[in-house]
Amino acid sequence: MIKNTYGCLPARDKFTEYHQKREVDTATIDALKHFPVHFAAIDATWSLDGPLGYKEGFDVVRDEDGRILNTGNIHRTDTVIGGRDLLAVERVGMLKMGLDPAEDSRFYGQAVEAFGERDFEWVGDTCTYEEWLNIGEATCLQLDIGEELGVMAHFFGESMAHVDPVLFPPYKTTWVRKVMHTVGRYFFVRKVRGRKGIRVVPRCHGPVDCRDC
Repeated sequence: MIKNTYGCLPARDKFTEYHQKREVDTATIDALKHFPVHFAAIDATWSLDGPLGYKEGFDVVRDEDGRILNTGNIHRTDTVIGGRDLLAVERVGMLKMGLDPAEDSRFYGQAVEAFGERDFEWVGDTCTYEEWLNIGEATCLQLDIGEELGVMAHFFGESMAHVDPVLFPPYKTTWVRKVMHTVGRYFFVRKVRGRKGIRVVPRCHGPVDCRDC
């Protein structure tokens, strides 16, 4: 949630300006100091988990012979999180995914250091999402290193990213972009098929037991 606010920063080439020339988390927190968020919301009606779940989800994952391996990384989580405190919304979002906010040293950690952590009332289901898979430390390290590699990071980022081409038609499609997309999708699908990550142990942060949710 906090990281999404960096999309409001003015540079057109945000990757070069905020990921390579600077640190994206520092730039994001600096912007929030001058332009605070007055209401934050997370639409988690449908959610993606696992390795590179932030790029795209698959309804059904099959092997080379067409056999279904699993139902992909799309979850019907039926959750909407909202509040006037951006840090509170971020914290609840992390806890719902089984993450420990105290272990975060980037966006949430820096935001707490800059603004302080406030008390808030959590109204609603406090249980973690069912069958949720978080990204492992190795993947996080790879992404952190990759964003410093410039051309390679641009290549994989653009080739694996996907939006609806009907609602958001590309300005220009070249054979280079088609090759990038084909190669990127190949590696991405193989990564999703592996489904390597950290399986979240169900728990609740309130009086209701997860088994009764």
